[in-house]
Amino acid sequence: MRYKNPIFVLLLLTSVNAFAQDSMIRKHTPTPNKYWSVKLPLFNLLDPVSPNLQVAVERRLNGKNGIQLLAGISTDLTTTKPRPRDYSVINGYRLRAEYRRYFHVRRKVSFFLAGDVFYTQYKHYTRDSFISQSTNIRYADNFYILKKMAGADLKWGLQFHAGKHFMFETFAGLGFKHKAVTRTGRTSPLDEPVPPLPPKDFSLGDQTNTLGNYTTVSMPLNFVIGYSFR
Repeated sequence: MRYKNPIFVLLLLTSVNAFAQDSMIRKHTPTPNKYWSVKLPLFNLLDPVSPNLQVAVERRLNGKNGIQLLAGISTDLTTTKPRPRDYSVINGYRLRAEYRRYFHVRRKVSFFLAGDVFYTQYKHYTRDSFISQSTNIRYADNFYILKKMAGADLKWGLQFHAGKHFMFETFAGLGFKHKAVTRTGRTSPLDEPVPPLPPKDFSLGDQTNTLGNYTTVSMPLNFVIGYSFR
């Protein structure tokens, strides 16, 4: 995943400039340390595998500490036709709990470190070719790939306040996730898939759909808009 995202860089430069200016200005009125915020991560809406809508609620405990809970639902935009009877536009959900520690807190901008734990589950409708054990004939079958993922991340980011209520955040991080990927809804689950051709290029879909139980790297990156009640 690339960290040279133009939005990330732009917000970083803007926030550093605001931080420098804000440090030179004496605050005449104190900024409330305890408040609630509602946030919308935007990059999740652009997920190429399973676009999802997530909403986060943060409780700022004081000037340095905060707790955030996030929940979301996902959808499958690449459904193979004809759709199965049990097909649903909503194909999964995501949950995340996070602790934040803020540094260099100013009126408009602050930096933070965050640690989180998460759980994600969704099913992706797809199609593949298999070999019948009884007839040795190849056939195509539509089925689900079910993914269950749990893990933890350590993130670094910055928060920028625009006015009294609106805020923007951006962050990047590194962590791990344990994945359990299985097939479900197969016509004949015991039939073996047709051996695939050697891949010509790297495929994100092939990597994320690898069957089995295994642990892999998690690299969160996002841009968030929010509204604080204070």
